[in-house]
Amino acid sequence: MEAKFSTSNQQEFHQEVEKYIGKTKYNEGHEQIVPLHPRIGKGQIRHFEFNSGLGLTIQDYFTQENITLETEVNFPFFGFCWVISGCSNYKVNYQLADKNFKFRPQQQIISYSNNLQCTYELEKNKKVSMVGLSLDAYLHNCYLQDLQ
Repeated sequence: MEAKFSTSNQQEFHQEVEKYIGKTKYNEGHEQIVPLHPRIGKGQIRHFEFNSGLGLTIQDYFTQENITLETEVNFPFFGFCWVISGCSNYKVNYQLADKNFKFRPQQQIISYSNNLQCTYELEKNKKVSMVGLSLDAYLHNCYLQDLQ
């Protein structure tokens, strides 16, 4: 499965991913659960958005086919990711330079992105478990509180 899209905020990014991977089955308060469509694999992506601006994403799934997501990220994002199991390839094109990353088990990633193109690839027949923490809205809220 291949998907290409452009987003201008994190909510839009999650909505676009949902179109290709699976529809939100449950959304109460600050929790969203997106189960993988059965043709793609098994498992789910859970996302929690807290009033403070912190976002927590838990990915736990097994893919039955190769998945490639190409996206333009047109919003600032700052966060951390911990790879528990599985592997994925990540290619970033930023300021005319290509960088390739391979996320592996027991790896921690700190990332900042703003206005970049990226490709995220998952290989078929792989189990992936990852936990992510997004801080951009939290840091923005802290900065705004300091100005008041």
